[in-house]
Amino acid sequence: SYSYDQVGRLSTIEHFLLGERSYEEEFNHVNSGRIEVIRDFLRPDSFDKEIFLFNKSGVITDILFPDGDSVHSSRYKYDKYGNPIEWSEYDAKGKLFQKETYRLEYDSHNNWIRQITFEHGIGRKAKSIKAMQISTRSITYR
Repeated sequence: SYSYDQVGRLSTIEHFLLGERSYEEEFNHVNSGRIEVIRDFLRPDSFDKEIFLFNKSGVITDILFPDGDSVHSSRYKYDKYGNPIEWSEYDAKGKLFQKETYRLEYDSHNNWIRQITFEHGIGRKAKSIKAMQISTRSITYR
């Protein structure tokens, strides 16, 4: 079920799995570039808070994961068509510990039709780049 605040913005979603309420998401609209999402999985050992940061186009650029006094984060970069081309994850000290890049091929309508996902080595494996996945899609235009 969905709930909205007094100005019509989404404020909560209750998720149900097999007829039972499984988790709830609360959306706090902090300011025009930041939405705080709190996920409660309705178990005492499972409580997540995520803070989403958006650019002026409304695309997610960063996700912050607060955990007590520390915060780890994910950062996204996009191409000129709004498709993700890089994802990086950082520990609480801001040190990069995981990175993927995406090479995209486009059709004549500027929609991607082939994506190659690369995993980048970190630390001692910093120079290693490994293709992990190839995705293709076909789009029919009328």
